[in-house]
Amino acid sequence: MNIDDYKLRIAQATPLQLVIINYEMAIGYIDEALKNEDGFERGISKARESLFLLTSSLDLKISVAQDLYTVYEYIGRLLTSALFGKGARRAKAAADSKSMLEELLEGWLTVNESEAGATSAEANAPQVFAGLTYTRGGELSEYVNQNENRGYKA
Repeated sequence: MNIDDYKLRIAQATPLQLVIINYEMAIGYIDEALKNEDGFERGISKARESLFLLTSSLDLKISVAQDLYTVYEYIGRLLTSALFGKGARRAKAAADSKSMLEELLEGWLTVNESEAGATSAEANAPQVFAGLTYTRGGELSEYVNQNENRGYKA
């Protein structure tokens, strides 16, 4: 998995799509770990980092976020046991955490489909058109057309 593959998607993503990308990255890192014994520890460590980002973005004032925190905490324990476990237990813990992340991802994808009207941060950016022109007298004239809304739309 290469983070460069996600750069364009991240730049154009809504907050919900960023969550989805983070899930996809965590699942991809676990996949890499399961396929490559030499890179197992690196893959699991990267998956733990992605899980940490998901956990730290939760607003724990909301009850659903508190429930997600509990699930993320359990997945984190599975990833830790995969990282420090021995033999077949490592692979089982990694596979179990991947399975849970995939189930959660399905739910987020369903939410994303229902919020198809959301816009990315880039789409909310103000548009500014500027240009230089010469008048008949040879003078340089500047033209700037700015959108009335200089801030980002909510």
